[in-house]
Amino acid sequence: MLITGAWILSTAVFAFMHGEQLLLLCENFNSTSCMKTALLLKPRLNRRFADFGGTTPLIYMVDSLNNKSNDASLAGIDLLLASGADLEFADEEGWTPLLVAVASGKLRLVKALAEHGAQINRKAKASSFLDGMTALMVASHHGHLKVAEYLMQRGAKLETKNARGLSATTVAAMEGHKALVQFFQKRGGKIDRKAMDGYEVESDPQPQRKPASHRRGLRGGRPEE
Repeated sequence: MLITGAWILSTAVFAFMHGEQLLLLCENFNSTSCMKTALLLKPRLNRRFADFGGTTPLIYMVDSLNNKSNDASLAGIDLLLASGADLEFADEEGWTPLLVAVASGKLRLVKALAEHGAQINRKAKASSFLDGMTALMVASHHGHLKVAEYLMQRGAKLETKNARGLSATTVAAMEGHKALVQFFQKRGGKIDRKAMDGYEVESDPQPQRKPASHRRGLRGGRPEE
């Protein structure tokens, strides 16, 4: 009886929901078997969901893993990538899956995306403090030393600067992450006091990114084209 009821419910879901929406629902429950079924409906994986904060299925999956107290299975990410999800496709705020993972400080997740081919030195395109930021700068901003160490091992460039002229070392100094500053300085990183003071004078507020699951609720609209 329970199995029959579940089948009827799933059939109703298929009838009234788009494949993209069903995929997000499956990701929310971290069910790869459900995701495999949703993928049969050929959801558009490289589109931003206007009704869900401009996120993408892959970024939503990365967020859902970030929000768990323990490292969850990465099978869902593997499944999405194997199905054609673009590792470099950013949400409406300019966050790529790798940047989202780095901001969370989950090293296992960062490693998984890097091993799949995520571009370590790619600069974010955004109309905020994120503009021109690399994964290493994001790690610096949040004070994630282990993540920064790994990114450096993968070839992250320490001297790269964002749109405001700030390097990873300068960003770490601005945020008061002394251990990171020392780590970078031992590898040749330098604090640009002029760029840092110039940014502080501008006093441009740094936006706080909300996880996709904490943004607007899932409604009935189609993703953006």
